[in-house]
Amino acid sequence: MLIPSLKSTLVNGDGFEWRPATFLDCLLELEHIRTLIQDCCYFRGQRLSDRLLDSTFARKMKERRGVKDIQRYSFEQQSNITLQHELGSDLLTTLYSVPVLRSFLSELAPPLRVGGHPIDMLFQYHIHVQQNPKDPNLTEYTSLGTNFLDFSLNWKVGLFFANRNRLQPDEGALFVVHQKNLGPVFHSGETPFQDIILRLRNTMTQNPLQEYPGLPRLPWPNAQLNNTLDPKPKRQEAIYIAQMDFRKDLELSWKELYAQTKKQTYIKIIIPANTSYEVQAYLTSQGLTEEFLFPKTKFDEIKLS
Repeated sequence: MLIPSLKSTLVNGDGFEWRPATFLDCLLELEHIRTLIQDCCYFRGQRLSDRLLDSTFARKMKERRGVKDIQRYSFEQQSNITLQHELGSDLLTTLYSVPVLRSFLSELAPPLRVGGHPIDMLFQYHIHVQQNPKDPNLTEYTSLGTNFLDFSLNWKVGLFFANRNRLQPDEGALFVVHQKNLGPVFHSGETPFQDIILRLRNTMTQNPLQEYPGLPRLPWPNAQLNNTLDPKPKRQEAIYIAQMDFRKDLELSWKELYAQTKKQTYIKIIIPANTSYEVQAYLTSQGLTEEFLFPKTKFDEIKLS
């Protein structure tokens, strides 16, 4: 387990959560972590520290079952294979209800190619929904969100999201995720997201008494569409991780992975309360503003006929 550089930084019992005393201490601990890891890290900020690392889709499924989004399923439910398949079936039903996605998920469908490279259109669709949930051209599927969570290669972007719309009395959270310790989560473009979904479907239909692999996935195709109409993903240096087991948030899944490998998967840095103005001033000085990271696009205003 990594340990903080400052004696004033409090660490919780399992070592995953660090609580620096000040915002300046947060910056010092971030630099300390990056110096120790010296590998690729992903960063995700959340404006409420007690909010779980759940995708929008997972939160919607909890809502349907009367579970608050800041609560985890009970231990019995987390171990319930029937619930895992039920939630996975909800995802498949949602995906297959969208005509264009149904065609992508056909095992006989030839892959779309651009410049000779296959394009993972299911992945591209999910990115678009993540970045443009109010696009008037999208189907009602967007009301359930996706099973993707946004991360960034840039810690300052993660900090921006930890502070975005944060009230002064609230604590934020910045997750620092060590990519190399994610093990089977990482797929360097070799496994299209379409194939991951098809494997999920086949596991549920052919082996209903068995759990399907539930660790979060990182689908990252070698070739992607260059969407010049939407600069947000590039400006945010976005990385997308897919939640696959909706009984467990990513924190819980990664803690279980740590129990198996003894390799620390993430650190959660708590941004102290009463620092939102200070953080905002710092981010503005770095050029990370709402206008830069969320420029207006055609997807905000035009509905195609």
